Amino acid sequence: MLVTTGRRRGLARLGAVLVGAVALALALTATPANAASAPKAPGTASLAGVIPNQIYRFINTPTLLAHSECLGYAPTRRGAAWIGDCFGQTPGTTGDATVFWTPVQVNANYYELVNSINGQCLSIQDGSVAEGANVQVFPCHGSDDQLFAVVPYNIHTGTPDFTEYEIQNYHSGKCVSVGGGLRTAGSWVIQWTCHGGLEQLWTLRAGTV
Repeated sequence: MLVTTGRRRGLARLGAVLVGAVALALALTATPANAASAPKAPGTASLAGVIPNQIYRFINTPTLLAHSECLGYAPTRRGAAWIGDCFGQTPGTTGDATVFWTPVQVNANYYELVNSINGQCLSIQDGSVAEGANVQVFPCHGSDDQLFAVVPYNIHTGTPDFTEYEIQNYHSGKCVSVGGGLRTAGSWVIQWTCHGGLEQLWTLRAGTV
């Protein structure tokens, strides 16, 4: 009788030890509630390396050898993004002053794209992940919808550099695109699933305001 009771007590102690070990393992492997989320999966192209710290224009590829339309925004439309006139009609002039951006590196692959006119960041409206959500400028506040990877898509060498890039949002994983694939100044810019279409490809040109 004493032997049986001792065995029962030993088994009870062993069970308590096992329960405690399992609880400790779960506590060590659980993700804290306030932990930062992992970066979203990139598109099919490799993420870009460091972009030199200077002012750029992002020229939409279909317009590059024609009238050249650049990523800009409409000051009278709550900062909604559009493609604006990169150079104007007179040589050496700029038609739309909102087309200048400074990439501010946040980590190895992601940037805030800060507009040189108003100091605000390229953003996805309301942090949406939906197809067709508006791209806009908004005061910079470090949210995921204001982080972008500049992804080399078609590599071209030479001077000037005609390498084409996708601009991919961290939060949604979607690409900055010209709505409807239009090629005229004033066409709205949205986000769309990255597919490498011309409306999603941009060529970088360094330049000052």
